[in-house]
Amino acid sequence: MRLKDYLTAAGLSQNEFARRSGVAQARIWCAVHGAGLSTWNALKVEAATNGEVTVADLLPEDRRGEA
Repeated sequence: MRLKDYLTAAGLSQNEFARRSGVAQARIWCAVHGAGLSTWNALKVEAATNGEVTVADLLPEDRRGEA
């Protein structure tokens, strides 16, 4: 699931999710808009979403399908 879709379904703002996940809001914005995250931040997002958004889902759009 894409992070943008998760945030919408959960009714969370990027700011609230950033607080819950421990990832800077600027990095959440980047992920929502198709940029990748560091492995560490991607793991934090995966944990904060209970696996609904996976590390593979957070790959930059030009790298999806390579994982």
